[in-house]
Amino acid sequence: MKTEAVEAARRRLQRATRAATELKSAKSFDEAEDAWIDFLVASAAVFSKLEQGSKESELSRDWFATVKHERKTDLLLNYLHRARNTDQHGITPVSVRKSDNRHLPFGSRDVGQVQRVDKETGKPTGEPIAAAIIGPHLAVGPVFDGRAKAWVEVPGEHDGDKLEHFFCADILADTALRYLERLVERAAELDEG
Repeated sequence: MKTEAVEAARRRLQRATRAATELKSAKSFDEAEDAWIDFLVASAAVFSKLEQGSKESELSRDWFATVKHERKTDLLLNYLHRARNTDQHGITPVSVRKSDNRHLPFGSRDVGQVQRVDKETGKPTGEPIAAAIIGPHLAVGPVFDGRAKAWVEVPGEHDGDKLEHFFCADILADTALRYLERLVERAAELDEG
C-alpha cells in the first residue's frame, strides 16, 4: 500500500469524523442533512484513496479485493456506498426528517418507560417496558442507487451485529467510523512506501 494513499485516506477519515461530530451536534434538520452528506462523501473517499494506493502491489490488491467484498456484503457498508451514489448521481433524498416528540430538543435521546393504555378505561395495562424516546432527528430510509438500478434497505446490522437505533443517521455514522478507523490502520500495516 502506498504511503501517500494511507495518508490521503487518513485525511478523508478526519473529514468523516468531523462530519459525524457535526451530525451528532446538529441543532436543525439543515445542519444534520449537510453533515450527513459530508459524511457519506468523506467515507466513500477513504475507500477510493485506499483502492488507488493498492494498485501497484499484489499484496495490497488482494487485501483491497477483500475490502471491496466486505463493502458489497456488509449491510451497513453497502448502504453507505449506495446512499453516497444516490446523493451524488441522483435526485432522490438520502435522509428523512423525523419530527416526532417535537417538545424534545433536536437530536435528543433518552430511555424511558412506556406502558399500554386500555382504550376504553384509559388506564395502564401490562408491565412498563423500556423504550427509546427520541426528539426530532435526521433518519435514513431506503435509497435508490440509479447506477446499480437497485433499492437498498436501511441496514439493521453491521459485521454480524444488530444495530441499535439504526434508522438514526448519526448512529450509522458512528458505527461506520469505527470500521473506517480499523480499515485505515490495516492499510497502514501494508504500507510499502
